[in-house]
Amino acid sequence: MRRLILAVAITIFLLLFLTDAASGGRQPSVREPSLANVPPLDTPLTIRTNIDSIMVAHMAAEEIPGCAFAVFCSTGIYYTGTYGYAQLEDSIPVTEHTAFCVASVSKAVTGTVMMKLWEDGAFSLDDDVNIYTDFSIIHPTCPDSAVTIRKVMTHTSSIPSSIFVSVPPDAPLCTVLADYLDPDGPDYSEAYWPDPCPGTTYEYAGAGAILLGCLIGTISGSTCIDYSRSQVFEPLGMFDSSWTGDELDPLQVAYSYSWNPADSSYHLLADGGPDNFAYNAMGFRTSIHDLSRFAMAMMNGGEVGGVRVFQSATVDSMFTVQFPRISDEMGLMWFYNTFSNGGYWNHLGGVAQYEACVMIHESRSFGMVYMGNSNGGIPILSTLIAYIVENLDDCIVLEAPGTVPETVSLSNHPNPFNPRTTISYSVTEPGSVRLRVFDLRGRLVRVLVDRTAVAGRHDVEWGGRTDSGRLLPSGTYVVQLETERSATATKVTLVQ
Repeated sequence: MRRLILAVAITIFLLLFLTDAASGGRQPSVREPSLANVPPLDTPLTIRTNIDSIMVAHMAAEEIPGCAFAVFCSTGIYYTGTYGYAQLEDSIPVTEHTAFCVASVSKAVTGTVMMKLWEDGAFSLDDDVNIYTDFSIIHPTCPDSAVTIRKVMTHTSSIPSSIFVSVPPDAPLCTVLADYLDPDGPDYSEAYWPDPCPGTTYEYAGAGAILLGCLIGTISGSTCIDYSRSQVFEPLGMFDSSWTGDELDPLQVAYSYSWNPADSSYHLLADGGPDNFAYNAMGFRTSIHDLSRFAMAMMNGGEVGGVRVFQSATVDSMFTVQFPRISDEMGLMWFYNTFSNGGYWNHLGGVAQYEACVMIHESRSFGMVYMGNSNGGIPILSTLIAYIVENLDDCIVLEAPGTVPETVSLSNHPNPFNPRTTISYSVTEPGSVRLRVFDLRGRLVRVLVDRTAVAGRHDVEWGGRTDSGRLLPSGTYVVQLETERSATATKVTLVQ
């Protein structure tokens, strides 16, 4: 088992690293996740390691205000965890329906919406994009090499990677692109274009996703925003999702923050997502609930919860490497990486401190989604996937987040509470027990129990104070129970 865990951890490390390294050509303002400081796994994980515990500890180490993580398998959602705050200023917690900006994961969503049109026979992947635009996209030194839709969706079109235009939500995508890509456009320059001809080399280009958004509008006769909503988001029950922030409840969006060690405080960077980025490339907002359903539909060949949005052949096309001689990792707007334990179809993203990741194992049996509102969350996935692989043998759907083997149970009443709550825990065999309280940044605030306990139920009263007797502020706290064989956690809310 230790070899399996280490192999999986190394695999995920390399997968994420290579995916990030393949993103050359991005503008400096667009920061993708990095795994440069991932600590090694020095001990194998066991069943007693709880996902909540792992995540809370990592958030404390990396100063992450809020994040969400989900694991899913062919039979349903295996685990969903929400942590910390979406908006620190008003202590608004992250929930299943908090909308995060998912940065470059937007590109995978855009490509998938594009394939809905393809499935309906609206275009051919090898069509020249100029068929569907009222402006010209021609490589200045290779005018006879067509820029096709397939090439755009595999980053082999030679569209300039240096063009990452700002597209306000009310601006026509095609009009903005024409300014840069059409030889008659006011912002056009041959110097933007790389030397290789279309179809000869791989170069990641964010503008390709913007062009797909333009094409979705022109081919569908609608707009990318409206077509996505009616044909993909609403059928999948993705009601927390939007290409633009103005469609969302302001109290349901995650702000992004950076941690400043100089003054030990968070600095607000974006209140709802970067509207200054082209939304099809970087600006999609969605919740852990919605993105999990989207990813599950992809994993299950286009169907989730009895609703079929894509035909299985459409998903198979997206999850097929298109030009293996040029790039062995590009499907249609989805990346593929394979190592000793298998491969993952995936996309990562990072911008304005937002981070996100979608990963689907090549077996189409399980996957995971992560999103956070400050950088540093992606590295923990190697640890979490190790826990998951160890405990996902039968892909059992848990009844609720945090469910663990029946050797322990944990609850509290009342919740929310003021001024006191009774925390009840049960163990089925005698042994050492530790019951601790953490804040949502992972800082230990109180040790309630640290002793040997007999089998049975035990009650502990907590009055919302630290070990030193200081009264804690209103907010949500994590109560963690650990025994020699098991671990679990629950959230309690103190209301002053």
